[in-house]
Amino acid sequence: MTEISITDNVDDIPGTKSSTQQIALEVTVDFNLVDTQTNQIVTSFVASGEGKEVRIDGKDNGFKASMAKLMKLAANDLAEDVRKNLAAQNFVTNHPGSDGERRNLKRRLDDDASTLKVYK
Repeated sequence: MTEISITDNVDDIPGTKSSTQQIALEVTVDFNLVDTQTNQIVTSFVASGEGKEVRIDGKDNGFKASMAKLMKLAANDLAEDVRKNLAAQNFVTNHPGSDGERRNLKRRLDDDASTLKVYK
């Protein structure tokens, strides 16, 4: 994880006595995909995701955003950015389907199942 930040902005709505409060959680991650047979980095990129919640007159009622909701939104946005980066580098292909977009992994490296390593 490269960066995680939380912003809390309050802005007046022009022509009213109301204001908006926007709370955002942004996560930035530096990814390296490693070929476990050669220990070489085969792709590297930075991806980010954001989750935000907006309330009108949030500052007047003591509004506290749900961190669980913000983390879920940021994680989903981050996952989509990772998918886009992998697709741009031909590691993932997208095939439209009747139930939306299905994701199929493209076999880019010839891995022998007996040589795969799992790191925990």
